Amino acid sequence: MKSINFLLYSAISFMALLGLLFLSSPAFASPATVLEKQSVIIVGDRSVDIAYNLGFLPQAMSVRCTLWPLCDKIKATSQLLGCPGCLITKRPKALPRAVKSYGTKMVIIEHSVPFCIYKPKISPMKSVKQVQGMDTAVKYVDFRNGIESAIRQMASLLGREASGEALVKKYQSDMLRMESRKPDKPLGKKVVVLNCLYQAATGKYFIRVEAPGGYSDKYLLSPLGCSNVGASLYSKKAKVGKGHVLIRHGKVLADINPDVIIFTGQGFAGQLFLARELKKHPELKDVTALKNRCVFSLPRYVDSGVIEYPSVFAKWQQALNQ
Repeated sequence: MKSINFLLYSAISFMALLGLLFLSSPAFASPATVLEKQSVIIVGDRSVDIAYNLGFLPQAMSVRCTLWPLCDKIKATSQLLGCPGCLITKRPKALPRAVKSYGTKMVIIEHSVPFCIYKPKISPMKSVKQVQGMDTAVKYVDFRNGIESAIRQMASLLGREASGEALVKKYQSDMLRMESRKPDKPLGKKVVVLNCLYQAATGKYFIRVEAPGGYSDKYLLSPLGCSNVGASLYSKKAKVGKGHVLIRHGKVLADINPDVIIFTGQGFAGQLFLARELKKHPELKDVTALKNRCVFSLPRYVDSGVIEYPSVFAKWQQALNQ
């Protein structure tokens, strides 16, 4: 009877922990106000993120959904038209068709340089010509003068200036707190970042290592004085797709000897991968990250959820500081 009670208690505790993880994840963050749908279509991740945090959702949107975790939640309500690059190259009729279908009053287009460091030639601004001459207002949110300016622009377009100022103050406070968390001297940790995907239907999993020079380096590792050593997991001839390379084996981790291993995406897939590799290559147990239990599942950041950035940074900082 005691063992049954213990198992029941453990199960309840585990489910409670999962609930806390779900609620605290920036990928499932909720704005302070009740979401309101407006007769607008937004092209650009950062612009959608700001509108969402102001309490608004567009009728349709064009964002990098395969990169931005929050997209999976938003697309349940706002139609996904594809990424801004797709609007130009693969789906040139998607945006004007959506404007006609919804009778959209305004199309808001993001102006940010660069829009995507993985594909620097892509710009939401290239979609402007697709809606010119249509019976809808075309407006812009310019990010070149900073996030605070972009928040105020979006708030003005949505008619919520007071909410915009409140969000600006919160963002500034969060950024100041983030700056205070940065170490006085570089942490000097060697880090491997693995993006993990698990297929529930098949039980299969896929692991991609993040190549140096990507979003994690720019926004998370470099500010903390850490280095991405993931390039040693693949050959120089390997094709880098959207900043990542698919890997099938982890034996070389013994040679790299990272101080920290980070899973983004579905951490369970990463756990399965490491468990398999440890069985095949017992010497991996001496890798510093595994020996010191410095393996963490952390939210991915690709400079889409700009309002959530300080929250993501805080989690990475806490993990890398162990």
